[in-house]
Amino acid sequence: MLLERTGRVLTSAGDRIQGIHDTILGGVSKESVEGTHYLEGYEASNAIDGKDDTKYRNFGHDWTGLKSGFYVTPEKGASILIGIQFTTGGKSSKRDPMKCTLEGSNREWRKLTKGSSWINIATCSTGIKKNSGRGKRGLVVRIPNAISYTSYRLLITEKNDNLDLHGVEYSRCTFLKYFYPTPPSPVRLVGAAQGTDYDDDNESLDCIGWNVDAKIPDFSLIPEHAHDDDDKWHIE
Repeated sequence: MLLERTGRVLTSAGDRIQGIHDTILGGVSKESVEGTHYLEGYEASNAIDGKDDTKYRNFGHDWTGLKSGFYVTPEKGASILIGIQFTTGGKSSKRDPMKCTLEGSNREWRKLTKGSSWINIATCSTGIKKNSGRGKRGLVVRIPNAISYTSYRLLITEKNDNLDLHGVEYSRCTFLKYFYPTPPSPVRLVGAAQGTDYDDDNESLDCIGWNVDAKIPDFSLIPEHAHDDDDKWHIE
């Protein structure tokens, strides 16, 4: 899988994170309060702690938990988000998140409550199937993004049963970032040109890895039988 080759976990326990509720895409972040919007032991930090036995559960103001989520500033710094993967909670499947929005920001923490601080990245599935078991990982969802941000905001827009009044719950929400694969020193690949290589069916493709000419990462899926036929790759 592409993400397994090019993705690395972006978020981790200890990252600065804020649970939010009743927040819409591009809107003001409404900070959630323990005892009102979530219960003790079910805080947003559980979503990124890397553990399957902890849960993040948010009721919002109407108990459905829709439009709840969090924003996070990873300690790893500015990174390019390219994928997410959810793990279901331990109770009812009715609370499973099904669709979400993702936004990015390069503003400082104190300004992340402002809607104007966020830039829309994607509206997508969470990768969780309707009949998923408890504590099960969903599919990895690829995010079409090539811009680096220091903070990210996630909002749940749909769950398995939108009329359920027990909130939205999930065990983990793993963010995957792009990393720049580097050949062993002192060998370095240079001169990669996008769209100039072909697979065995003579269809144009882009190279996975680092596009040196454009100085940008290239996320395109490359078949195993692809080969370089234009001699634009060389080793120095």
